[in-house]
Amino acid sequence: GVSHLRMRRLLMPRFHGRQVVQFSSTMQAIATEAAAGWPMGQPFVAQEAMQALSFEIILRVFFGAKEHRKALLRTSLHAVQQTTSPAITFVSMLRHQFGGFGPWAKFCRAMKRLDDTVYSLIAEARHTSSEDDILGLLLSVRHEDGSGLSDLEIRDQLVSLVAAGHETLASALAWALYWLHRHPEVLAHLCDELATLEDDAEFKQLMTLPYLDAVCNET
Repeated sequence: GVSHLRMRRLLMPRFHGRQVVQFSSTMQAIATEAAAGWPMGQPFVAQEAMQALSFEIILRVFFGAKEHRKALLRTSLHAVQQTTSPAITFVSMLRHQFGGFGPWAKFCRAMKRLDDTVYSLIAEARHTSSEDDILGLLLSVRHEDGSGLSDLEIRDQLVSLVAAGHETLASALAWALYWLHRHPEVLAHLCDELATLEDDAEFKQLMTLPYLDAVCNET
């Protein structure tokens, strides 16, 4: 509705072009570091590895590289994940506190801890005035009257982006690896194309590779 369109008009200019490209080097560094720890010559669970990778990317790109931020968020987000279940998602009658017991009460407590963490990071970031992460970009958004987003608006955007981006990114990456290794001719073609670039090729160079683009789109 109207509120969605208003927020979309505010946010889209900040998440386009060079504002997003600036995060590519961070993502590449995280991926390179993660890949160095994967076992060579033996199988491992790609889904788990991709979940760890996507989680680290989200923590760094969304909230910055400060270790205390990452530690707080990692603990809070894991608590929410562990208390989220199909039961409370699909059975509305279970979404009651029941005197502080049960799955919904546990989930609400985990969300409260996450909210407290996010709000504390927002308060901290308001004093740094940096646009090096997505939290900083959200703080730079201005309404038509010149006012910024409220803490609640920023919290909603951050939590929505994390919830929408974590599992979906991990699943897409895992499926890409799954199918590439079941079609060796495709994997060979992709590796040949990637070999035309240096190992430290920038994001813009990777974006020019047509077969890589096709593999991503097909996945």
